[in-house]
Amino acid sequence: MPNLDGQPKGYAGEICGFSGDPTTVTRLKELGFLVGDHLEITGRMSWGGVILVAVRGAIFALRRSEASCIQVS
Repeated sequence: MPNLDGQPKGYAGEICGFSGDPTTVTRLKELGFLVGDHLEITGRMSWGGVILVAVRGAIFALRRSEASCIQVS
């Protein structure tokens, strides 16, 4: 299943699940990233840095390692 980290700017999709570091997954859920939520990548910083993600009316800046824990469809 593809993860959020591998998607381009402008990608819009749905969260299907989580994988990876349990601490990071818990933190993402605490921030409000939930299975079934729709999200959009609104920006990507150069050099493989931060990914800006809009979800539930808010924009979050995620590290690539955090974005790689979010599985999307």
